Amino acid sequence: QHRGLRETAVGDVEAVSFVVRVLSTIFPSMPLWWVADELAPMLPIELNFDNERQNGDRCRAMFKGDDRVVIPTFYPELSTPRV
Repeated sequence: QHRGLRETAVGDVEAVSFVVRVLSTIFPSMPLWWVADELAPMLPIELNFDNERQNGDRCRAMFKGDDRVVIPTFYPELSTPRV
């Protein structure tokens, strides 16, 4: 993950929220508010690679024994929130 990505992501969420407000004004019959509402709380979680590693570990456990599904091995000692 690039340095400063989490910090700039805040601005990205604000930009998406602004665009959603503008589009909602132009197209009131097309509700888009949910885009910003879903993005804002989820983006920091998605940018945390420790969280993603834990999700991968849970998926591996869930699909253990199913040869059709391959989940890569994660190395916690080499993992950080950014890598």
